[in-house]
Amino acid sequence: VTRRASATEVRLAARGHEGAPFFSASRVAVRLPWTVYTGRFAIDHLDVDSGAVTIERDTEGETNLPTGNPDGLPPPTPRRLDLRGLHLRGLAVRYADRQHDVDLSVPGIEATLARAASGASGSFAIRGATTLRVGERTLRLAPADTDLAFDGSSVSLADLHIAADEADLTLGGRIDRVLDEVIEHSREVLVV
Repeated sequence: VTRRASATEVRLAARGHEGAPFFSASRVAVRLPWTVYTGRFAIDHLDVDSGAVTIERDTEGETNLPTGNPDGLPPPTPRRLDLRGLHLRGLAVRYADRQHDVDLSVPGIEATLARAASGASGSFAIRGATTLRVGERTLRLAPADTDLAFDGSSVSLADLHIAADEADLTLGGRIDRVLDEVIEHSREVLVV
């Protein structure tokens, strides 16, 4: 029995939005630990090549994401994912919100995370220029890199330097419960 799986030309879409997948990749590969046979789910390593996360909101406020929790509240206990390694090569993120006239494009995301004391940690970089447009105003951010740690529920960033004509900032800190919203939206996902 293998603990490895790989798929090419992956597309994930919400029911009713099959033509607008929220995730695609040229290749996704996963390696699972032996603990999966005892009922404890974990991921030893996840590889994503040439991936794209695309979130679209129309003028009525409907998105291409799967429907989430009807009351909109996060669960009382944070969701967790035992992820011990991650390799992203060429991931792009795009958010297009026609309702609020906002467009965000983050190209060339790369990450190499390896097993750490609590989760995974390593390098995270945005190799291309990020563009944020709100109405008539556009902000361009220079490529950036940082150290990132994921503890199964939260993400920590260290000294993320953000440079633009309008500002020059260094950010760091923790983003709690990053999986709650993502997993809540994953209930009605189709592979298309």
